Amino acid sequence: MSTGAEMGSSTLERLVGKTSSPSPAGLKGGVAHFGFRLVDAADIDRAIAEVERAGGRLLRRGEFAPGLPYAYVADPDGYEIEIWFE
Repeated sequence: MSTGAEMGSSTLERLVGKTSSPSPAGLKGGVAHFGFRLVDAADIDRAIAEVERAGGRLLRRGEFAPGLPYAYVADPDGYEIEIWFE
């Protein structure tokens, strides 16, 4: 499933995936990770800063190829979020 969201002047696209089996109560449930695709590669640093400002943390970052950055962050509940540009 894909839906759009606005971040300043950039549009983000949210992709949501579900795991094949439900998790037991008290653990993360239903979503292995989800992501936001950036419209502008230059927004990756700002997106990471916003996650950290909201209480999340950077897990890892890099580039799929030159000029195609990505970052994996965790929200305060521990859900993994992928942020990328392509």
